Amino acid sequence: KHNDIMSLFRFNVTSTQSDWVNMYTTLAETIALCPIVVILLSGVGFAMVQSGASRVENAAFPFINNLLTMALSSMSVWSVGYAIAMSEGSSVIGFGQWFSHEFETQFSSHWLVQICICTTTAHIVTAGGLERCPLHVYCMLVPAISGFGCSLAIRWVWNSDGWNQLYCPFGGVAYRDYGGSGVIHVVGGASALVLTYVIGPRYSRIRRRDAGILYTDLAGHSIPLEMLGWYLTFICLLCCNCMRVTVTCISCQTIAQVISRAVINSLIASATTALFIVIITHIITTLVGRHKFHYLPSRVLANGAICGLAAVAAGCNVYAHWAAFVVGVTSSFGYLFWSELLHLLNVDDPVGAIAVHFGGGLWGVVCVQIFAEGSGLLFADSSSQAGLALLWNVLTALLLAVGSGILTILVLQAPRILHTIPLAYRQELQGLDQLSLKQHAYPDGSKDTPFKTEVIEDSECFVNVTSGSPQSPTMSVTSPTSFALFKSPNRSKLPGNIDLFAPFHSVSATDVRSLLRSPGVKSLPSFCRSPGYLDRRVWFYSDQTLVQNQVAPGSPVIDYPQDGDPYRINFCVQLDRVHGNRCTVDDVMAFQSEAPCFLVIVS
Repeated sequence: KHNDIMSLFRFNVTSTQSDWVNMYTTLAETIALCPIVVILLSGVGFAMVQSGASRVENAAFPFINNLLTMALSSMSVWSVGYAIAMSEGSSVIGFGQWFSHEFETQFSSHWLVQICICTTTAHIVTAGGLERCPLHVYCMLVPAISGFGCSLAIRWVWNSDGWNQLYCPFGGVAYRDYGGSGVIHVVGGASALVLTYVIGPRYSRIRRRDAGILYTDLAGHSIPLEMLGWYLTFICLLCCNCMRVTVTCISCQTIAQVISRAVINSLIASATTALFIVIITHIITTLVGRHKFHYLPSRVLANGAICGLAAVAAGCNVYAHWAAFVVGVTSSFGYLFWSELLHLLNVDDPVGAIAVHFGGGLWGVVCVQIFAEGSGLLFADSSSQAGLALLWNVLTALLLAVGSGILTILVLQAPRILHTIPLAYRQELQGLDQLSLKQHAYPDGSKDTPFKTEVIEDSECFVNVTSGSPQSPTMSVTSPTSFALFKSPNRSKLPGNIDLFAPFHSVSATDVRSLLRSPGVKSLPSFCRSPGYLDRRVWFYSDQTLVQNQVAPGSPVIDYPQDGDPYRINFCVQLDRVHGNRCTVDDVMAFQSEAPCFLVIVS
């Protein structure tokens, strides 16, 4: 086999020692290309995650957005990013090799590594503006983060000529971050946090009421798509943990052992975080109730795995296996802490990117100076020196976060001045697919624009409304169970024989039938936001002005004549089948198996 390797690289028996070193270095660089190629697929994973977590009117936008993110990041690194990070210059910023001028080909692997790092960081940022950040804002923010923010962070902490490596104030102890907990996850998470705060929460997610803040869990339109995206993102970030380890040990004879150790530690930490988060959330949910602890089980499991990768990345190649386990356990509590903190601060983090990347990354740069074998706080001979190293790591990570946040604020000033962010209420209801792409992810053959109707009460149901025919040919009896609100209305507006009780109490079937046939009932033809469900009916009882204030702008309010709607009559017929002339919410839900409708009485 030795002769085969020699012939493959055109070497002969008289080749010198340096020739063999160069050959194996080239071979190692070739192997390093494998994780780099996989990392470039992270854009697909992030797009699938964001699309699955979005409602149907925003399902296509993340794919276009993340594709543009990859393109803009590549152009930014080629034009200015690599020059800032790796070229000759001061300890703060590089000054040469703009647009790859006088670029030396032997550094091509470093150029590819920076492309992957900057692109991954930019993908993290895009998750913060899910469903409410227009495309032109991303086109401004992504080049700034990948071409300047992330590249500057690489210059400061990973370049041997950077100020962090040259001028460490604490006894020459430099910042330690092997896999990018700070450079990738903290920088990207901080930018996502600022973006989320500036554009504000989604209108249907967090609203102020007289009694306090009302939170609504907005489930995405496709859990399988979201979970498949999380799995692909997990694989890409796993390769990202090994990528820089490969480059920094490019001529090391033990490169296989280094990579294997990084992968094993990453898997241990991510698995531990995912399992512990699921267990903890299940216990807390059982104790305090689902409505007080807002976590979707599937998303918690996926976020836990990614959070573990973000936390272990800083020291994935220097941890013992038990240390990776401890990092995973502690990361689970960190994720829950950041999630609950963002919830209390009314920050709308749609897919948990801030808690996962910013929270996990910050904890990662702390853990590497505690658990690193030989030099960590638990192993060092001089605890004072190790303590200073820990302090320097934390201060550097906070500096990276502040710098990324300030850069994001500066970029977002122009859209704010031009009033293009935050989106108007009508624009958000319309959806980014129609607003930016002029098409829908799941076209139904209709040119009508879907809107989301919002019944503003403590218990709510959200549907989409079109101006199509009230008797849609796609009418189906399929309807989700989160349907109906029996509310206590203003009795002066009801017929005299109507007597409704507190929400979700029983009501007379005869009274409901009379109410449905009364002139004050307005009908809205509608369809659910999920493509898995087809058309269904919503009937509002109220006066004209109040109904218009409760529904989305542009939604039609149709006043049918008495007995003019066959589906309304069908509903009344179903009510007649109730024994004892009483109707409960369970009865109404049972009716939906035969009559595709539900009732909303608005006070």
